[in-house]
Amino acid sequence: MKNFKYSSVDLINFLFDQGLRRNSNIFIHSSWNSFKNYNGSVEDLLNSLIENFSSEGTIAMPSYFPYRKGNYKKIISDIVTQKDNIFDIKKTPTLAGILPEEFRKFKNTFRSIDYHSVAAMGKHAKFLTQDHYKSITHWDKNSPYYKLSKINGVILTLGLHPKFVGTILHCADSILRNELGYFNNFFKKKLTQKFILGNKKFFKKNTLVHADNFFYKFNYNNHSKILKKYFDLKFYKRKYYSNLSINIYDANYFIKRTIELARNGIVFYTYPKFKK
Repeated sequence: MKNFKYSSVDLINFLFDQGLRRNSNIFIHSSWNSFKNYNGSVEDLLNSLIENFSSEGTIAMPSYFPYRKGNYKKIISDIVTQKDNIFDIKKTPTLAGILPEEFRKFKNTFRSIDYHSVAAMGKHAKFLTQDHYKSITHWDKNSPYYKLSKINGVILTLGLHPKFVGTILHCADSILRNELGYFNNFFKKKLTQKFILGNKKFFKKNTLVHADNFFYKFNYNNHSKILKKYFDLKFYKRKYYSNLSINIYDANYFIKRTIELARNGIVFYTYPKFKK
């Protein structure tokens, strides 16, 4: 039955029924607009998540630099050309959604130093975020996204498209960029990222992004086709709770499988076409 009303307690109990535990390490992608049947506020939901997962486990959410809304190519071009792009780790809001924006403000969260920043709280929060400033790409082995594979991390999507995969998809791009020329195209240009770290401390780091004239493409239908054909779906659950679409999947399995498939010429991208 869809479209029934539910509370934070109801939702948490449903997540426990799906196999999550108080010591789970979860990375949450969310869309607050989809919580239409939820009886509660953003604060209520965050407090429930924190109460149930942060003491024994870890909660992480995207907390990336707030790229301006508008034409995607223009946004990326402006980022690469460094127009007013100073990221204050303590104060700059994220454009990742209402839930991540409120989450990053908690005093006991850690926020990683990278334009694709992650905020985290709990047992492995420091481990996830502390080395992101070393990353050559946003999603390499120093990134929180890849490090989820080291702590039995679980990706949890709440209210997004039922075929949504998530940012962790790009870990394979970064890990294989020196091995496969296909992914090397994704990282052709050097970008200098600028940060304010608090106490008037400034920090700069270089990272690799794609060239101005290179834009990869993917879509939800292609994601779904790849998942159904090549993945063991016991590691990838798609559920509904009321009208809320929920995906739960194993980060370590997903990263290993996407790398394995890419080495065999199978990728999630519709463009460019993979050529060995």
